[in-house]
Amino acid sequence: MEKTISAPVDFVFPYRRETIDVLMWAISQKPNWKLKYYLAQNYIAVGQKAKGLQLLKDSGDEPDSDIFYRFRAKMFENEDYATNEKDYLKALQLNNSDWKLEEEVIQFYLDNEKNELGYKMAKKAFSKYPKNANIGLIYAKSSLLTNRYGTTIKVLKDIQILPFEHASESKKIYDEAHILTALNNIKSGKYDKAISLLKASKEWPENLGVGKPFHADERLQDYLLAVSYGSVNDSEQSEQLLASILSYQNKNKQKATSYNDLFELLSLKKLGKESELEAAIDRISNSNNPNNIDKLVLALYRKDTGSLHKIKNHKGLNNSMLKIMEAASKY
Repeated sequence: MEKTISAPVDFVFPYRRETIDVLMWAISQKPNWKLKYYLAQNYIAVGQKAKGLQLLKDSGDEPDSDIFYRFRAKMFENEDYATNEKDYLKALQLNNSDWKLEEEVIQFYLDNEKNELGYKMAKKAFSKYPKNANIGLIYAKSSLLTNRYGTTIKVLKDIQILPFEHASESKKIYDEAHILTALNNIKSGKYDKAISLLKASKEWPENLGVGKPFHADERLQDYLLAVSYGSVNDSEQSEQLLASILSYQNKNKQKATSYNDLFELLSLKKLGKESELEAAIDRISNSNNPNNIDKLVLALYRKDTGSLHKIKNHKGLNNSMLKIMEAASKY
């Protein structure tokens, strides 16, 4: 028992039912926080989560390992923000040399929409670990969420992300930073700059670790390019881009509504294709998308501010993409 108490808690995960009685006996002999922590994990592993969570709460500030506070914050992530922040800050106090811990805390701030706090911490972490792709990516993400698009683009240009299965976030951040910057330029009448940024957003840089799909959905970029070319009196190029947006749905026959379906509706309206527009609206109206994307697309197209206000509070929506769609739908 003394060896158990003196050993670090790293990578210790009790999960067998038989271990519970042993840990309960050990706690009765010596109520050390490590034994309570192990018993809490054991209870959670066998489905007695309430007992495990209570033990974690009862441990208070006694533990002297960052791992305990990180675990407790994760177990209570959907409850009290202030308590979870206190646990993460305590973990940082105990261990200020673990990049993974810093990434966890930054993500905690971003998940709770404390974007400025996340950005400030990410900036410091990136200065400490400039070659760490994970830290670089979350720094780029926090910069995006705090409207520092130039920083996002610069960071993503310099980091090297190895390809891995389901890798997609780096490309999404890259796209959104370029598109949001382009929208600012369109608003200012700087259409040539916007065109350059939108074309760049359609590239797939190897250093981002994401491969280009066979049918990349670029309807958003193409719509804004069409708007930009139309504004510099290149109507032929503009109409070609609008036509390519319509051909995407015809080729892919997707059933689930996506954010980019908004630009199909807007393109149909610009080209005066009324019957096809009504059919597309009917398709989206009947898609029953569980994350409200269908309702969002229709609310933006119809400029229905009442419905849009309700939909904005839905947690499944991408805030950056929502900002892009709102701005783009005005053109």
